Amino acid sequence: MTLYRGDQNALFEDLEYTHPKFDYSYQPLENEPTVNQFINKTLEDWENFHLGEVHIFNYNDSNMHVALSGHLNYATKFNGTGYRIYRIRDQKLIDERIPLENNRYLDGVKNVLFRLHLGDYGGIGLRIVSFWLGLISCIVILSGIMIWMVARNKNHISEKKMRFNNQVANVYMAICLSMLPVTAVSFCAVKIWGAEKGFIYKVYFLSWLVASLFFTLKKNINFTNKYCLISGGILSILVPFCNGFATGLWPWFSYQKGLTEVLFIDLLFLLIGGICIWAVYIKGKPKLSH
Repeated sequence: MTLYRGDQNALFEDLEYTHPKFDYSYQPLENEPTVNQFINKTLEDWENFHLGEVHIFNYNDSNMHVALSGHLNYATKFNGTGYRIYRIRDQKLIDERIPLENNRYLDGVKNVLFRLHLGDYGGIGLRIVSFWLGLISCIVILSGIMIWMVARNKNHISEKKMRFNNQVANVYMAICLSMLPVTAVSFCAVKIWGAEKGFIYKVYFLSWLVASLFFTLKKNINFTNKYCLISGGILSILVPFCNGFATGLWPWFSYQKGLTEVLFIDLLFLLIGGICIWAVYIKGKPKLSH
């Protein structure tokens, strides 16, 4: 943002996160607009192309355009993103980026980051591996914070600096651990109120901010750890119930209908919830000495 002097729109434009702009002519389109023929032609020309987005500009205006974008099957080409832009009034192809020939550095970087973040480039097995790698990275971060705090908890460290180190660790732990209940509550909210992107962002990031501030102000890492596990465990167990009540896809129905991905998510959250409750009330229960 410094290079762009705070101009976020210019940054997004250079990174190609925005659509091109076409001015209104304020003249009606002579023929009835249709986009199906352009979709069919694109899918015919590009084999194994998955259409991801259809964007319409200036609907029913004589300067109406339509943009079709998507990607090739990942087995065909991992970075095979492409698009076409048509002008409706004369059905002319204005611009295109052919997925088999698209080797642009910017598109490659963005696509790889998206694929690694979403984990949608493989089957169930590869997604499970990616999920476990993500969990391992979380464990490394959390354990690193605790090791850093303990390593600086020495007798020669001044009390003022020790309090500062503890507060830094407290902030990190509050931000990291609160993601567990926040993720679970976001899944529940999506099942109840819908999966609109803006709504997901508001629920996730606002609830994450509130939870992070709450646990930070408590200034007690043990409290943060315990109640993030409890709330995360309860909310995780509620995820399959919210899914069942909202969609009717209870785990046994998902199994009968062959909806393995839906079933996997439900069972995963039940497992996570069970582990959290077990860790707090059984594993973490103090042992009585005889």
